[in-house]
Amino acid sequence: MDYEVMKELLGGSLVTGADSKVTGWNAPTDVIVLEGEFVIETVSGHRITIFNGLLQSNLGGNLEMTTVSQIEVGIEVQLPADTTKPPYRIEDIEEV
Repeated sequence: MDYEVMKELLGGSLVTGADSKVTGWNAPTDVIVLEGEFVIETVSGHRITIFNGLLQSNLGGNLEMTTVSQIEVGIEVQLPADTTKPPYRIEDIEEV
């Protein structure tokens, strides 16, 4: 688990040890919702641009020894403020 990524996606706060090394994460007391433009680059070589979306995430799976815990992330596509743009675009990633 990457505690700093969990803080960015889920909110909450980091736990640090005596030497200021990050050693844990505290869950947030409020729901975190990120809003804005999101760009997703896929392993298949495509770029998905969502011009206006709502991202929500939460801790999923089970916290036990027989299953894997995970961070579940979902983006809800919203209409962009600029009505000349589509809600999202999918395109090839050009190789450099």
